[in-house]
Amino acid sequence: MDSGARFRQIVDKAVAASSFFSSLDISQSPIQIKETDKGQTLSDLASQNVILVCSGAFEVFSCAEDGKEVLLATLLSGDVFGINSLYLPDMDVESCIRCRKKGLLLSVPNEECRRLLENSPEAMKNYARLCNEKIHFLLQRIRELTVQNSRDRLLCYLRSHAGCDGTVKLGKSREAVAKMLNMSRAALFSQLAVLQEENLIENKDGEIRIV
Repeated sequence: MDSGARFRQIVDKAVAASSFFSSLDISQSPIQIKETDKGQTLSDLASQNVILVCSGAFEVFSCAEDGKEVLLATLLSGDVFGINSLYLPDMDVESCIRCRKKGLLLSVPNEECRRLLENSPEAMKNYARLCNEKIHFLLQRIRELTVQNSRDRLLCYLRSHAGCDGTVKLGKSREAVAKMLNMSRAALFSQLAVLQEENLIENKDGEIRIV
């Protein structure tokens, strides 16, 4: 199988798995398929296109005026970004999207995406649902990041990600979790130890359970 056919297979699989993109008829649209390398930034691309992650991993950072970056989210296959600029350009919002693991992206220009949405009630409904999900996610992130105490910030994060049995499947490296909580990796391990000493969590073989 040549690279073009392989890329197409990866893209088709990601489109089918995305509730948003699967409802868009992009067969006649001016789409772009782009390979990205680790460390590459994509903010300019995201300001003019709606993008589907087909493979790889991408990190979204909020950038403060002093240059400090706070990790907001990690995007994997099936995730969509760029919808915040679809109908209203970003104003005074500094953010950065960086490739963490080499991947493949599908992009649709904003103008074309708006045209597709306006001709498909189902796609517009899925767009509204996606926006709703992102609002809920960002409200949770604000809640986590505005907690001043590192211990309570970590406990808030664990509670929000725990399953019915209290088990937390982090799904990412401890370093990534530390970035999400705006603390160092050493501080994360230290606070996990504190919570364990207080009998608030059990931390065995890398699996965390809220007691």
